[in-house]
Amino acid sequence: MPAATLASIDSLPTVPKVASAGIILGYREMAETLIAYDEALGLMRAGLPSPSEAFRLPLERAVGLALAEPVLAREPYPRFDNSSVDGYVVAGTAPASARLEVARSISAGDDPGPTLRDGEAARIFTGAPVPPGAWGVVMQEDCEARPRAVVVKGTVDRGQNIRRSAEEVRPGDEVLGSGYVVGAGPLAVLASQGIAEVACWRAPNVAILVVGDELAAPGQEPAPYQIRETNGLMLAEQCRAAGAGRVERRLLADQRQVLAVALAEFVRASDLVLIAGGASVGDKDFSRSLLAEMGELVFAGVSIKPGGPVLHGRVAGTPVFGLPGNPGSAFVCFELFVREAIRRLAGWAHPEPIWLDVPCEEARTPRGRDEFVRARFVESDGRASTCPVGIQGSFALGSLTQAECLVRLQAGVARGPGDPAPTLMLER
Repeated sequence: MPAATLASIDSLPTVPKVASAGIILGYREMAETLIAYDEALGLMRAGLPSPSEAFRLPLERAVGLALAEPVLAREPYPRFDNSSVDGYVVAGTAPASARLEVARSISAGDDPGPTLRDGEAARIFTGAPVPPGAWGVVMQEDCEARPRAVVVKGTVDRGQNIRRSAEEVRPGDEVLGSGYVVGAGPLAVLASQGIAEVACWRAPNVAILVVGDELAAPGQEPAPYQIRETNGLMLAEQCRAAGAGRVERRLLADQRQVLAVALAEFVRASDLVLIAGGASVGDKDFSRSLLAEMGELVFAGVSIKPGGPVLHGRVAGTPVFGLPGNPGSAFVCFELFVREAIRRLAGWAHPEPIWLDVPCEEARTPRGRDEFVRARFVESDGRASTCPVGIQGSFALGSLTQAECLVRLQAGVARGPGDPAPTLMLER
């Protein structure tokens, strides 16, 4: 995005477009216009921009970033035929209990020497190159060592225990696709090909606007009826773990004009903006009306618990999420929507969360809305399942320290104790 500028609201496009709710609704009207979680995901995915800025970086600086182009192999892997075990390499088939002369010893990094003659073997170690025309390698456990000789106890198959050159990768093969995230495994693959730098998409920059007169900034002593602000730090860490680049935070007063000016500034300086608080329908909840007036409101309210008031839109082309102010709701909504959005903006080939069906000890059938339960994994008699942790209220913080996963209890789906439920493992 361009450098930050404090633009006037009037300079922003005004396209009042509300996909699923009016600008200001009462609680009953909002409940009637909530859309399903899967529908909200589809709307979000359809409108997110693709990454557009890539850089060539040395491998050490590429960690955590997505590749902007495929990487092709420059050379074969393995580079040469080599032994997969410690043992003896032989020139051809050997009858059971054959006694072979040991011509030499070959270690990793050695020249393997000339072709072995019939009746010869060579002592060889794991990773060492095999001589030209080698028949196979016998594990040392299947041999009996003698002075300058070895007795092979069994027959030797052609190619036995030999890793062939280009067995895994041939020159020109695609070893990593576009969108692959550079981590420990990809680093090993890149290094094996002698690749020192790669083209990567820039990590998206995120701004977090925390709204609320009741919030005391970190380090400040709260007034008698204030609470300590927690969402900014929590969401910033979630953003970084999701793959964001620069993350900025700002605490704002509950004033419409203050939020409007900050939003106008940060949509131009960031790739994604989060507004924590002000997403519901109270007198001081301005997020949805501002999104509708300054840009486009894609959805406003999702049929989930916690986090029903979550909203999403775009201002000046920049995606914006409005998250509920309660920390439990903000945490869950981030995991359900924002983590994937950041990874799509970062160019990940597979940004979607992975849900697995895991038995759940919670036996409930939610009515009206899907519930996302903070839970941990438990094991009994070799069987894994999930169990809710702590207080599940949207205000609760303790469950955020204990939760290892989110369990989706779908509205109207009858289930008993131990029935499988979609489960999302939380990243830490």
